[in-house]
Amino acid sequence: MINHIGFIMDGNRRFAAKNNMDKKQGYTLGLEQFINFVKYQIKYQIKETSYFALSSDNLEKREKTELNILKKLLETLTQNPDTKKLFIENKIKLQIKGYNDKNDNKLKEFGINKFQNEIDEWNNKNQNYDFIVNIALNYDGQLEISEAFKKIHNKIQNNELTVEQITPKIIKENIWFNGNTPEIIVRPGDAPRLSGFMLWDSEYSEIYLTKKLWPELDENDFKNIIEWFSKQNRNFGK
Repeated sequence: MINHIGFIMDGNRRFAAKNNMDKKQGYTLGLEQFINFVKYQIKYQIKETSYFALSSDNLEKREKTELNILKKLLETLTQNPDTKKLFIENKIKLQIKGYNDKNDNKLKEFGINKFQNEIDEWNNKNQNYDFIVNIALNYDGQLEISEAFKKIHNKIQNNELTVEQITPKIIKENIWFNGNTPEIIVRPGDAPRLSGFMLWDSEYSEIYLTKKLWPELDENDFKNIIEWFSKQNRNFGK
């Protein structure tokens, strides 16, 4: 039984270079692939999926022109009536996971708050959800954990919690990815690393590697991931 799959959407720029495209075309295909995988999620009844879209390092170090491309694609995502219909009619809750300081000028410029407000309008159309889709934006796994400890510290200061009560369960409740732990994390692009994605949650996640780049994956790959997982012997340290 698979409840949650995480995807590191790696290889958009390499795919563009490989096929004599510009970066915008590569990222546009990456966004289309995201929509395709949401449709596969519905078809194969996977409760939750998570997508690593933009790390904190990406936001800090990428050129402004490239970040503007990503910003425009996020706007395209929320403004597309077919995409909006897909999420609302299939009762999909879309969530942003990552660092979001409303006073941070760089985040304001990138428009994460605006994106969050727009998807909140989608989510408010339903009271109950059949599926969850998470997008990691301005995300860093170490920062996720350190921010959780700040929240826990504040709860101790407010007498809501004691130091003795801190457990892995309490930490899990205070991280950004505080829902289902992923059974599988998929890394395309022949890069055997997590790049900080879901560090707290990946203790017993199966890691699926493929040489294909993110835009090259298709429905057969999605089915192969599910079939591959069914053959794994998961003993959780026993």
